[in-house]
Amino acid sequence: MTNSLYDQLHQSRFSVALLRDVALPIALGRDHTNLEYWLGKQIARQLPVSNEDQLPVIAAQSDFGTLTITHDRRASITGTLTGPVVTGRLAQAATPSFALETGWLAQEWQMLTGVFTEATYSIQKGQVLISLHQDAKETLTATEQTHAEPITPLQTSADQPQS
Repeated sequence: MTNSLYDQLHQSRFSVALLRDVALPIALGRDHTNLEYWLGKQIARQLPVSNEDQLPVIAAQSDFGTLTITHDRRASITGTLTGPVVTGRLAQAATPSFALETGWLAQEWQMLTGVFTEATYSIQKGQVLISLHQDAKETLTATEQTHAEPITPLQTSADQPQS
């Protein structure tokens, strides 16, 4: 995906809530969370970022929520999704899936670090915690890395992650 396609998606500002919470589960059936995770990884391959600072911008622009990345002393990485989008989805859907967001973050992190990455999510106290799991023994070769050109997100004041 090129910056021009990214620009078109950004400018359209269509809500993905209908697709994510209604259409995908209907279309994909019982295994929709597994397929949403895979779709999230595919989206990341089409829209690779060039650094960690761009992840919250893309998350906000994609209506995933406000993303905060934290690193702890044990090399554990957690992405936390909060904000009105997350609160609204948790209030409206019986069991909202955040597998799309989880797959997207796992793949973006894998491409940034060059280390095989998978992720899981949990919902705790009105926020979504995405735990990134890496195996330092499983570094990716150059041929395994995505070769799409990284995008340059357009950052407006409305897209700024809110504290």
